[in-house]
Amino acid sequence: MARIPADDVKLLFDENKGKNWRSFHNILMQHKGQTDSIEDSIIDALLLITPHMEQAGIPYPTSSDEMQRVLDSEISKATAKM
Repeated sequence: MARIPADDVKLLFDENKGKNWRSFHNILMQHKGQTDSIEDSIIDALLLITPHMEQAGIPYPTSSDEMQRVLDSEISKATAKM
């Protein structure tokens, strides 16, 4: 998986009122297992990389477009290590 659907990224970005990685992680957990929501495989991948992004001090994006770039980049890095 190298790219997360833009609609999913926008939904997650808009729902995260805390605008930080910890809140983002909580939003992901709320979506996990919901059949009418984001695919669990996407959520699982994001749950793996989110703590790393927080620990690495990666700034939380200020727009859904920026979020798309950050998440796609981090997912690509994570899958390249596998």
